[in-house]
Amino acid sequence: MTNSGFHFSGIVVTGDGEAGIAYGIPTANLNLTEKPEIDIGVYAATVELDGQTYYAAVCWGPENKPKFEVHLLNFSDDIVGKKIRGEIKEKISEFVALYSTERLRQKILHDIDMVKKYFNFN
Repeated sequence: MTNSGFHFSGIVVTGDGEAGIAYGIPTANLNLTEKPEIDIGVYAATVELDGQTYYAAVCWGPENKPKFEVHLLNFSDDIVGKKIRGEIKEKISEFVALYSTERLRQKILHDIDMVKKYFNFN
């Protein structure tokens, strides 16, 4: 299974607010039009929304109840109900189930930093 070049699209739906509220890291939860043909994990991606292109960190997982969550870099608008399209560029890290709030927050921030480095984005 290839992990780069996968295209996705879907409508942003209301999530459980876990990352956005608890960690201050907003994510767009997607109701995908088709199941992703990529491994469970965290990815660097480009996303198109309202004619603009953004860099993003995408999390696909966990296996038992997979969610497709997108964090647009330097973006915090409410986009529930909007359609976004994107392309996976590269796998950044494995999906890891962490039950400590602080460890999970640190993992998410580290993954976002890795995506920024991938795109040379400050």
